[in-house]
Amino acid sequence: MRTLAAMAVSAALLGLARAEDLPDRGATLRIEPGMHTAQLTRIAVDQACTLMATGSLDKTARLWSLPAGGRGSPRLLRTFRMPIGDGDGGKVYAVASSPDGKWVAAGGWDARYAVDKTLAVYVFETASGRLAARLGPLGNVINHLAFSPDGSRLAATLFGGQGVRIWETAGWGLAAEDKDYGGKGSFDAAFDASGRLYTVAFDGLIRRYAADGKLEVKAPARAGKTPFSIAVHPEGRKLAIGFSDTPAVEVYDAGSLEWLYAADTGDIAGGDLSKAAWAPDGKRLYAAGRYSPPDGRRLAIWQDEGRGTRSQVPLSQNTVMQLLPCGDGIAAGAQDPAFGLIAADGAKRVWQEGVSADMRNKLGGALTLSADGKLVRFGLDQGSGQPVLFSLAPFELKDAPQAVDGLSAAKTTGLDVSDWESGEFPKLGGKFLPLENYEESLSLAIAPDETRFALGTAFWLRAFSASGAEIWQKPIPGGARAVNISADGRLIVAAFEDGTIRWFRLADGDELLALFVHAKDRRFVAWTPKGYYAASPGAEDLIGWHVNRGWERAPDFFPASRFHGHFNRPDIVSRVLDDLDEDTAIAEANRIAGSKRAGEVAKRLPAALTAAPG
Repeated sequence: MRTLAAMAVSAALLGLARAEDLPDRGATLRIEPGMHTAQLTRIAVDQACTLMATGSLDKTARLWSLPAGGRGSPRLLRTFRMPIGDGDGGKVYAVASSPDGKWVAAGGWDARYAVDKTLAVYVFETASGRLAARLGPLGNVINHLAFSPDGSRLAATLFGGQGVRIWETAGWGLAAEDKDYGGKGSFDAAFDASGRLYTVAFDGLIRRYAADGKLEVKAPARAGKTPFSIAVHPEGRKLAIGFSDTPAVEVYDAGSLEWLYAADTGDIAGGDLSKAAWAPDGKRLYAAGRYSPPDGRRLAIWQDEGRGTRSQVPLSQNTVMQLLPCGDGIAAGAQDPAFGLIAADGAKRVWQEGVSADMRNKLGGALTLSADGKLVRFGLDQGSGQPVLFSLAPFELKDAPQAVDGLSAAKTTGLDVSDWESGEFPKLGGKFLPLENYEESLSLAIAPDETRFALGTAFWLRAFSASGAEIWQKPIPGGARAVNISADGRLIVAAFEDGTIRWFRLADGDELLALFVHAKDRRFVAWTPKGYYAASPGAEDLIGWHVNRGWERAPDFFPASRFHGHFNRPDIVSRVLDDLDEDTAIAEANRIAGSKRAGEVAKRLPAALTAAPG
């Protein structure tokens, strides 16, 4: 969500740092359902297996209490927030927990990159949520973080050949670094019990560093060009490595880095088993990744330290991102987002699933809308699973197991647009459309009069003329898994990976309205770009405002209920699609309600925030 125009942070609370050096200081509306709303990227656990940290592309890291005995449901203890900005700024790619659970480190695409092209690791004190340290500057995205078993050091591996950094946790000073990674990224690192550090990187090499951080030896991996994960055997004598370009899982000698053997993956075709982990007792080897038979992503389990027979069990709906030994089992995290604890045999003992609508496979009849865009039918599950109908007037959500008369799917014929579905090179009339490098096209809608079309991608929502000229592009909160244009030609409605449905003005792409539905309990909230909202009972705090406090302080978060009197405005929400302009809807709703209300509610805002007129 773009910065909230009706609110600004008091400069006195931000210290004396120069404004141009700070992240955006406005209040930014965020979804907050108590669980990640975008892909989970990494997990971390403490030594006692009582705490788990999770990181996500939703720009948060979270700390969970794991149930005693390893069975039951995790409980959210704290949400860690870093400064955020537009686009990727603030996305969390890596998390780590100190062995004693005192610290959680998080990093990824730092919002600071937009200011001076540098990034940092953020270290939080778990008891208070205080931002204890900001480690950098770093030259590229942080892919992975790991604490040493004694908690004395923290290692980070980076993208773009920036290699590895190691800090001492006593004072958080830089202890060692190695930038000689052949221009390739490193996505994993692991310490052994003696403090030696092992890394893998996409230059195809395995590296071992001494306890003082000096490089001791490096050697090529055997199976693939992109070794992705590395795990140290509990006895410290072996390494398990998973690859992102092949479903191989290999075991190496920790001393010489020589190949020892490969786990049996002979009948696995497609995907990968890029995340590997040893059982806590070292007797079994686990791996998972993108390997996906029809029943979902699978966890592979080998007996006899990876040399024995293999069993496999369904684990998640989307790519498995990390496996870690925890207690007497394995901790797992997947992009779904989902995470939990797995028993030795692969059975789920603790498992937390996402609560957002799953917007995958929403093409065709999986997202339909009325001619004026005020009725939308979509599935809370993949595709058309658990279909619901949202109505703006009246404001309600109800089950819709059957197709609804008068609602239409996206038009995808009439213009010669090709290769637009899950590809990086969509074409119009055989000519490539101008997308960015690695920008995947996901969805298409052609206007009823065929004068223009909308393309939803992983990065942008784009509109083109019938000749292929780009009319506008807009940043989005996640991949646009479906787009549809209303039959009256006024609106684009899109489904995004953050679980939202959003309405845009077709003429210029300006956002008008957003909807979030809690997929488990059906609470829902809709809001305008300036933060005026309407909510079903109990749904008000599914959204709130993130407020950056500078680079050295953790941001604040204010649930929407703090401002109920000012921003709870169903009258504005119900008008905005008619007026096609938020300011017009606000002015007309205020005129009808009377100016007295607008003047009184401004006084109810907390001292930390001030309301702008309007």
